[in-house]
Amino acid sequence: MDNPEQLSPEQPSPEQPGSEQPEGNQPNERRPRFTQVLLSTLAAAIGVQSDKNRQRDFASGSIKTYVMAGVLFTAVFVLTLLVVVRIVLEKLGQG
Repeated sequence: MDNPEQLSPEQPSPEQPGSEQPEGNQPNERRPRFTQVLLSTLAAAIGVQSDKNRQRDFASGSIKTYVMAGVLFTAVFVLTLLVVVRIVLEKLGQG
């Protein structure tokens, strides 16, 4: 009876009805849409990602999706900076 592995009456066992998993950990939860991944990547890049969205991303998204989105965002960002610098230098007559 004093077995420490036994659950106390206050703790529902996994088989009991009151022991559902938290919402973000449902195995059948849908994958994030493209726009959600894009917005999450942009928000994370500038540091304004909400805790709710971050938890949603970690619970339902694939790490590969977010890594690819981050790499793609970084590449586009760097290329945009290069183009802007070239345009500015050409306008100043130094390009």
